Amino acid sequence: MFHKYRKKGILLDTNLLFVYVIGKCGPEQLATSKRAQAYTQSDFESLETMIESGCFTKIYTTPNVLTEVSNLAPRGDYHFFEVLTAVTDLLEEKYYPSSVPAHHDLFWRLGLTDSCLFAAQQDPRLYR
Repeated sequence: MFHKYRKKGILLDTNLLFVYVIGKCGPEQLATSKRAQAYTQSDFESLETMIESGCFTKIYTTPNVLTEVSNLAPRGDYHFFEVLTAVTDLLEEKYYPSSVPAHHDLFWRLGLTDSCLFAAQQDPRLYR
């Protein structure tokens, strides 16, 4: 299904990355997290398969996304940060100075993090 995109990679946003990290913390965490309520265990397992099975040669995100995921962590949950630390080793971060997305027409509607994702998905260097 994803074969034609395998070499290009996948770009993870805040919601998907958060679901992946919280799901790696345990099924009970996924079930009780307000931020992940819209996702099922099956959704997590599909995401886990895509990330860990080599469906994509690269898994991209931005520092902005990682910051948001960190800010969504359950307060005082050391295990969440252990998992997040391990997950960062799987990711390739793409940095865009805030001035890049801030000058885009969608900035006022999307905000900084999603505007950076928009900039990343339009960057021809990203998907080599």
